[in-house]
Amino acid sequence: MKKLVAVFAVLVTISVGTAFAAKKSNGMGMYARASLGYANWNVESQSVSHFDIEPVFGVTNLFPVEGLGIEAFVDVNFGSKDILGNYDFKSQVYAPGARALYARSIGSFTGDRGILEQIIPYAGAGFCIPIVHWSSEIKEPVYDSTLNKTITKTITYSDTSVKFDMDTIFGCAFAFTDQFAAHAEFALRFGGIFDYSFRLGGAFKFM
Repeated sequence: MKKLVAVFAVLVTISVGTAFAAKKSNGMGMYARASLGYANWNVESQSVSHFDIEPVFGVTNLFPVEGLGIEAFVDVNFGSKDILGNYDFKSQVYAPGARALYARSIGSFTGDRGILEQIIPYAGAGFCIPIVHWSSEIKEPVYDSTLNKTITKTITYSDTSVKFDMDTIFGCAFAFTDQFAAHAEFALRFGGIFDYSFRLGGAFKFM
């Protein structure tokens, strides 16, 4: 797992791209970005840590506001929790959604053409529809009259539900070129189910 994370970090540093170019464009822009990190979802009153992957596709310059765009995403999460050694709780959350995103480089406000033009804070808001699946295994001691002793029996529960959440995101990207950048971000979701996450990743601008 550590090797996988290290390889990902190297790939992000070398080949990630930016969706948030600060230079003004007269045409529509399209980009893709991907993030992975840590998320915490409150599933069935259990605070469960998740491995978080979020691919995103976005479009910019649809509105007469420089830096404003729209993103579609699918947030994919896998997590588990062991309670007192006899209660194993597992959950998966798939959250497709859409958000408006505003991103402008610091240099575009200050007129700086140096490093500040490459630093691009961003913020977004929208909605998502989390599909939550969970399962639990509870080990309970049960007396078996046939064997005349106490044995451990595993009881399994599971359920799937669909929620509706407000989605917010705050982050900062560093643009290596007009096409490539890396980013770090914090996301917060609330409504039908609560979640917060920290992610790292990168993006590639197509046009």
